[in-house]
Amino acid sequence: MKIIFMLLLIFCTISANDNVESDDKLKKILNNFSSACQKIDQIEYLVQRIDTFRSGHVWDKNGYAIIKKVKNDSKYGFYFFGENYSANHISLYDGENYTIDKTKKEYDNSRSLKGSPGEQMVSTITELIFSPSSDFKDVLLIDETNYSYKIKYIYEDDTSYNVEDIEKIIELDKETFLPLKISKTSYRLGNLSAHHFIISDLKINSDVTSSIEKVKSILKEYSPKEEKIKKAKTIINTIVPDFKLPKLLAPSLMVGIREDKVTLIDFWEVWCGPCITSLPKVEKIFQKYSDKVDVIGFVSEDLENAKKMLSIKGITFESLIATKNILESFRVNSFPRYFLIDRNGKVVKEYHGFSNDIENDIITLLDED
Repeated sequence: MKIIFMLLLIFCTISANDNVESDDKLKKILNNFSSACQKIDQIEYLVQRIDTFRSGHVWDKNGYAIIKKVKNDSKYGFYFFGENYSANHISLYDGENYTIDKTKKEYDNSRSLKGSPGEQMVSTITELIFSPSSDFKDVLLIDETNYSYKIKYIYEDDTSYNVEDIEKIIELDKETFLPLKISKTSYRLGNLSAHHFIISDLKINSDVTSSIEKVKSILKEYSPKEEKIKKAKTIINTIVPDFKLPKLLAPSLMVGIREDKVTLIDFWEVWCGPCITSLPKVEKIFQKYSDKVDVIGFVSEDLENAKKMLSIKGITFESLIATKNILESFRVNSFPRYFLIDRNGKVVKEYHGFSNDIENDIITLLDED
């Protein structure tokens, strides 16, 4: 018995020492990684970005990027050039936004770059190096090879968007402590979303072979995009398009708009984060004014998961299955979108995103009757 006790004591002591050594090693790796990032003033690299969406659809894109730290830039804190080879598209920011179409040989400096094909070659690396996050709940050293370390960051579930099991794995070069690959995975309603950012030919500071100023010279070969001024089409002050649509939870039953009530219509989709965040706010309006106001949700995609989302969020207002024709009739091309309709069936307000103005306008409309 004494021998067994001594063996257990030795094993526990060795295990404890191993854990301490492992923790110290991870701390040293993270400190080296942080130090390497802080030394970067500019960076240049080639990238392969593979995005697997919850629908199962996969995007595989290749590109090139230059990023330059600019401390006095109030928008990002850096300038960047991102070229998406797959889309033949460039995004450039040097205090001004430029979207460049290499196929049409034209550029536009009036659009936001967020999510553009060129910006997609840049965003993952800037989040890691220029705007590092510390909101993870755990970090682990999960693998080590002859040339790299693999670090896993684990994050809290995002209950607002019903996103679970959020993880980010960074593979770091053992010599430079700079990233070779960044992978982010998560689940929403059981469906996997994965993003892989594979970096090659990475150069920093004096080793960078080009510059933001140099690549901007491409604009000399391109023409400004012609402004096509179109009067925005709207259904405001028109009678709401006539429809009868199937209920999401009971597709055999068809529903339209009741003429004796004010109606708020909510166009939403499962993949739309702001839509999901706003559902409880719309539900609150429904509960507060249900005797005088109808609230109807319109959803057109991923219907089974839409049903699950309604249950998770405790949504009791009616949701209908929207058709392509109904989306076109309301001129809906972004989500969420809301429409307020009076008792006469006239569309009186339209909202691109949830706003407190919705409830205020409902109150005003009810007071007018």
